[in-house]
Amino acid sequence: MEDFKLKIFTVLCRTGSFTAAASQLGISQPAVSQNIKDLESMLGTSLFVRSYGRMEITPAGKVLQHYAGRILGEYSALTAAFTPVPDGEDKLNIYMPAVSRELFASDLLSVLKILRPGLDVTIVDDMGEADINLIEMLDKKKKDTGIVIDVHVFPLAHPMSGLVSQAIELVRYSNVLSD
Repeated sequence: MEDFKLKIFTVLCRTGSFTAAASQLGISQPAVSQNIKDLESMLGTSLFVRSYGRMEITPAGKVLQHYAGRILGEYSALTAAFTPVPDGEDKLNIYMPAVSRELFASDLLSVLKILRPGLDVTIVDDMGEADINLIEMLDKKKKDTGIVIDVHVFPLAHPMSGLVSQAIELVRYSNVLSD
């Protein structure tokens, strides 16, 4: 699940070439061009300046590049949240620091049970025993709103990290709605 036009755009930004982007995506160069034209038409602005075989991203293109990366990342997290648990990975140990544990451990466990009914999740006291660690970080940008702790999931490469990240977002969202 993702927006293929945004994927084409981000690959084009990374490769800097319509031909290279087409090759990497396994589509034709005209298909890359058409999708970029569609995006430009939809947004009402040029995303690239093309001249003499060179291509440069415009300021509007840089804005889209920022948001496209975030959107595609969220699509990836959403997909991971609904990906079946791999065989033999029906147990997950999560380490949560004291503040996070007190604030939302029970809510997190409830959401994870809804997302993955067969998953046995345990909150552990030692980071060394954990499959996934939740790390608290002060979010200075949100200090005025009263939300000063942001929680990050590590390691990101763990097959369940997307699921846990999605569950944290759902807990946050439900807590905002209930306030």
